[in-house]
Amino acid sequence: MKSQTVKFPEMTPDTMVQVTLGEIEHLRERNRTLEALEAAGVDNWEGYSEAMAMLHEDAA
Repeated sequence: MKSQTVKFPEMTPDTMVQVTLGEIEHLRERNRTLEALEAAGVDNWEGYSEAMAMLHEDAA
């Protein structure tokens, strides 16, 4: 499932939105994966800094 980033300047952290149950389940699974990687020390792996730089470039 490919996600899209859509920016809405009028939205705040308290803004209510609707998401499908499928998207919520996908996000929970991704979070479990991330937590497992972090617990295994992924931040010490080769390529971690490059991946984080790529993530920040995409957000800009």
